[in-house]
Amino acid sequence: KSPIYGEMQKKQDEVAQQESAIVTGEDMLNLFRSMNQPTNLRAFITLDYNAAINVPSPENYGRVYLAWWEVRNLRMVANIRAAFGNRAGARVLNIVGVSHKAYYDTYFDMMSDVKLVDAEQILK
Repeated sequence: KSPIYGEMQKKQDEVAQQESAIVTGEDMLNLFRSMNQPTNLRAFITLDYNAAINVPSPENYGRVYLAWWEVRNLRMVANIRAAFGNRAGARVLNIVGVSHKAYYDTYFDMMSDVKLVDAEQILK
């Protein structure tokens, strides 16, 4: 078994511990903030990718999963972009699961006439 799985389990355990400590709305926001820190986003993506790539199968299931995941994120972002493409100055709030956020940030950041605003600025 790859050591990646142990690291992934450790990260999942950390999140589970934080989730179990949620009592107030502020606790929930703190978890949200923690999970959306760039270092944590990168860690989850890296662990997920490495785990998938290391799946030992002649059918390359891990690589198939990665390709599917990337295409799914591209389609989600494309649908959102199409929804406001002809509305200059539109403000769009998109709430998405943490595992999609890094992809959204990367893809939207490459687009013309799109300005990303950190949710942390809005949540204060």
